Amino acid sequence: MTEDIRLAPLERTDTTAVVSLWNRAARFDALTEALVCEKLFEDDGAAPELLIKAVSGSQLIGFAAGTLRDREGVMFGFVKMIAVDVDWQRRGIGSSLLQSLESTLRAAGAKVVRPGESAPNYLTPGTDVRYTRAVVFFESSGYERVGTAVNMSVDLASQDFRSTVAEQDFRANGIEIRRARPGDRANVEQLLNRHWPAWKPEVFTTFANDPISLHIARRGSEVIAFSAHEANNRGTGWFGPMGTEPDARGLGVGAVLLKRCLSDMKAMGYATATVPWVAPIGFYLHHVGAEISRVFFRHEKKLVDA
Repeated sequence: MTEDIRLAPLERTDTTAVVSLWNRAARFDALTEALVCEKLFEDDGAAPELLIKAVSGSQLIGFAAGTLRDREGVMFGFVKMIAVDVDWQRRGIGSSLLQSLESTLRAAGAKVVRPGESAPNYLTPGTDVRYTRAVVFFESSGYERVGTAVNMSVDLASQDFRSTVAEQDFRANGIEIRRARPGDRANVEQLLNRHWPAWKPEVFTTFANDPISLHIARRGSEVIAFSAHEANNRGTGWFGPMGTEPDARGLGVGAVLLKRCLSDMKAMGYATATVPWVAPIGFYLHHVGAEISRVFFRHEKKLVDA
C-alpha cells in the first residue's frame, strides 16, 4: 500500500460508508445498513480486532471482517466479508486487509481460515463463482478449493403452500405440526443439542420474531423436527435451517414444515425464497420446485506459525 493509506479499526459509525462501498463492489449481494450490522456487529463471535478498515485520509476505501468458530474442538477463522472500493482495487489493499485479518485470527488460535460459510451468522457459503477476481484473489493468497456449495431459489408466487392432507394424517398418528410457541424453546433446544448445536443461535432468533418464524413437529412432548425462516440475513427471504430427528425421517414431516415456512414467506410479500447452502438438492426440487440459483467455491487456508 502507499504511504497515505492506513489500516484502522472498523466501527459502527462506518456502517453507511461500508454499505455504499460493499454495494459498489459486490453486485450480487446488495446489503442494507441493518444487514451489515447483523453480519458485522451482531455476531456472537464478533470482536473489535477482527473488524478492519483501510482508509485514505478520512475516506473508507476497503474493509475486512472476520470471526472465530469452534468446530468440534478445532478453532476455525472465517473471512465473513472483505471488499475494496472499485476505484482502489489492484493496489495491494485487499492483500493487506486479508493478511492483517489472518494474523489476528492466528494469534487468537485459529488453525484454519475459510472465506464465507461462518454459520450460523453468514452471508454466503463461500465465494460466488461469478466474482472472478475474488476467486483469483483468494487462490493467489494461498487458499485451496475444498468443495462447492449451492443456493436454491423457490418461486413463491406461482405455488400454494397451504396445509395438506398429509398434515392431517400426521395428527392421526400422534404427530402434531404447528407454529412454535415460547414454551417450546427448551424442547427445540434438546433436539438441536443432539444433532445441530451450531444452529442454536439461528433457530433461537426465530423466537424473537412476531409471529415466531419456526414451525415444529411434536410427538408427545418431544420435538422431532423443525423448519425456520427469517433466522439469518433477515428481510431477504432466507429459508432455514431445518432438521428432522433421524428416526422420524421418511415420514414426510420435513416437506410439510418446509411448506408452512414458505407459506409464511409468501404472506410476508416475498416473491421468491432462498434456500442457502443446500445439500439435499433433490428434496427441494421435488417438493417445491426449487432451482439452483447460485454456485460458490469453498476455499480453505491452513494457518501455520511463522
